[in-house]
Amino acid sequence: MAEKRRFTISLPEHVAEELERRSKALGGNPTEYAADIIRWWYGEGSPPLTAEEKRVLEKKKASN
Repeated sequence: MAEKRRFTISLPEHVAEELERRSKALGGNPTEYAADIIRWWYGEGSPPLTAEEKRVLEKKKASN
């Protein structure tokens, strides 16, 4: 398997607490749960998360 890249992120306390709560219920850890969320997003085709991101991606696509 290819080496995995690592990222360090900062989250608001309430978001971190929710990651901890959900991952604990599944018997995992918050880092694995956050990675699952990112893999899900990627599996959905990496849709834009904000209106600004959507606008930028559409502009880039139109210029190609």
